[in-house]
Amino acid sequence: ISAAGAATRVELSKRQLAEALTRLLSDSEARQEMSVKAAALCDGRGLYRIGMRFEADIAAKDGEPVTLRPARKADSAIMLQWQSHPVTRRFSHNSEPPNSEAHHRWVAERLLDPDCLFNIVEHRGVPAGVVRLDRRPVDGRAEERMLVSILTAPEKHGVGIGNAALALARLLAPEAQFKAKVLPDNKASHALFKKAGYQWRRDAYYADPEIGRHEA
Repeated sequence: ISAAGAATRVELSKRQLAEALTRLLSDSEARQEMSVKAAALCDGRGLYRIGMRFEADIAAKDGEPVTLRPARKADSAIMLQWQSHPVTRRFSHNSEPPNSEAHHRWVAERLLDPDCLFNIVEHRGVPAGVVRLDRRPVDGRAEERMLVSILTAPEKHGVGIGNAALALARLLAPEAQFKAKVLPDNKASHALFKKAGYQWRRDAYYADPEIGRHEA
C-alpha cells in the first residue's frame, strides 16, 4: 500500500509463493494472529445483516427505521459521552464514570474480539445507542449463549430505540440463547426485556434461540 493509500501490485514467483505458504504453515502464532484480525474485519454475519435491511417494520415510535451496523473505532468518543451521562451511570453495574483512556482501550479490545458482536444502533441514520452480544460458553448445551448489553443514548430514551435494537439483535444471531443481567432498580430495563419476550430465570433474563423453534 502506498502512502496515498492506493493498492500496489505485488508479483510473486511460484517459488516465493510456496516459501511464503511453508513459513505460514509452520508458524501457528502467525496463523492465529491472522485469524483474529480477519474475524475483527468480518464477523461472518453478512447474510443476517442483509436480512435486517428488509425488516422495514422494525422502527422507533416515530415510525422512522432503526438499524444496526458494526461498531467502529471512530464510535468510541460518542460511546464515552453516553457512558459518562449521569442517567447511564445510575443504572450501570459500576456507578463511576469511565476513564477516557481506559474506555478507548476497552473499545479497541472489543472490536478485535471475535467473540464480541459490537453494534451501533442508528435512528434516522444517526447513532442512537449500542447493543453488544458477547459469546459465553455453556456447559452441557448445544446452542450458543450470548450475553446482551444494551445502551440507549440519553437523548433517545422513550423513543423505542431499545425495543427495536433487541429485535434486530435477534435477527443478527437467531441461533443463540440470549442472557441479560439487569440491576434490581432499573425498572425501564426490566420492562424492556419483558416486552421483548425474555423470561426471568434465577438471576437474569433469557431468550431462547429462534432457529429450529418451529421445526417440530
